[in-house]
Amino acid sequence: MNIQQQLYITGKITEMPRSFREILKINKVNFLKTITSLTSATPKLMADFIACNIQENQTQHVTIKSSDSAHSLGVMLHSSQLVVFDPNNGYFYFNVLVNSYHKVARGFLEHLLIKYYNQYRIVVVDSYAL
Repeated sequence: MNIQQQLYITGKITEMPRSFREILKINKVNFLKTITSLTSATPKLMADFIACNIQENQTQHVTIKSSDSAHSLGVMLHSSQLVVFDPNNGYFYFNVLVNSYHKVARGFLEHLLIKYYNQYRIVVVDSYAL
């Protein structure tokens, strides 16, 4: 049973962000900030919001959600490589120029959100760094 399942069963699912950050901190990963988008966003607006919050040498933990469910994605930009991780679909690697990664990320994330996660309308981006 993973930590999310344990917290859900005990009725403490609201503790998940704090628990997650504590686990990462032990492994020398520092939480930087949380940014929440507007509710009722379209996949295009959500993709744009995520892409605009990608920072080089940071990792973004992206939570997309509706009123009754949620899903997570990981996004990282390092040197000239953009990496998107979706637990359901795996890793996606893009070699990008520094000034073009937003366009690449926006296009791919919009495709991913429309094809697989069209039911979600809220996005939260947590940023981390070593």
